[in-house]
Amino acid sequence: MWTNLFEHDRLLPGETVLVHGGSSGIGLTAIQLANQFGARVLATAGSEAKLETCSSAGTSRAINYREEDFAEVVWAETEGKGVNLILNHGRG
Repeated sequence: MWTNLFEHDRLLPGETVLVHGGSSGIGLTAIQLANQFGARVLATAGSEAKLETCSSAGTSRAINYREEDFAEVVWAETEGKGVNLILNHGRG
């Protein structure tokens, strides 16, 4: 996770990252690391329990991708600026 966020993509303090699957182990690690280094974190999840997990880990906004258009939410949350980095980890 460190390599993805900070070495490869060079996330900086004050930037915004979108973490898909924020309640997974990888997602939670990304949320916590990004927060520790001063980034704003938005995350997606598919249930209320998972959204709470994301929020507890420190997201600025947890987005229910089953009920909300995450692109529209991101656009609104960032005042039309978008995010600097999207972390979209999948099952390998």
